[in-house]
Amino acid sequence: MKTTDAVKFEIGSVVYHRADGKRGIITGILFRPTGVLYSVAFGMNNEAWAYECELTVEEEFGITAE
Repeated sequence: MKTTDAVKFEIGSVVYHRADGKRGIITGILFRPTGVLYSVAFGMNNEAWAYECELTVEEEFGITAE
């Protein structure tokens, strides 16, 4: 699989995880042979890696009540 250096999100972008709606901030970008991975901070002590297809900037995916 060939990848490019193009990224959909930039460091500091606010994103939402499509599976659970958690809001996070992009804190890092990692280029791998399988694609681009984004490090996302979902809170003070919760940082995870996610592929582009798992993230969106659409607020409708966000959690509305906790």
